Amino acid sequence: FMHCEEQSTVFTPTIKDFCGLCKWKDQSFNCNERVEWVVKQKGQTKEEAMATNLKYCVNANGCTTDKINDEGFMHCEEQITMTNKNPSYSAGTMKHVEKEPELEDIL
Repeated sequence: FMHCEEQSTVFTPTIKDFCGLCKWKDQSFNCNERVEWVVKQKGQTKEEAMATNLKYCVNANGCTTDKINDEGFMHCEEQITMTNKNPSYSAGTMKHVEKEPELEDIL
């Protein structure tokens, strides 16, 4: 099927959208390195490892080398939540939980 830019639906990444240049979480390695490690250490297939790490390894604007910063990484995961009108998976992530103590301090 055709992959058109003007999608009115929510952007749902698949393995085809996997971008190995993305920085994996806030670590000092990229998604390609993460997938290689998972394959070696956990015995997953490359496809399984890519699927598991997909949410950190997709850039909504495409996987192009012109977005790489000085460290040689692309910051990808944040962009997808901004373009995604309904970021269902981010509601229960650690970032959400970590903010709670700060909120309590304000109150």
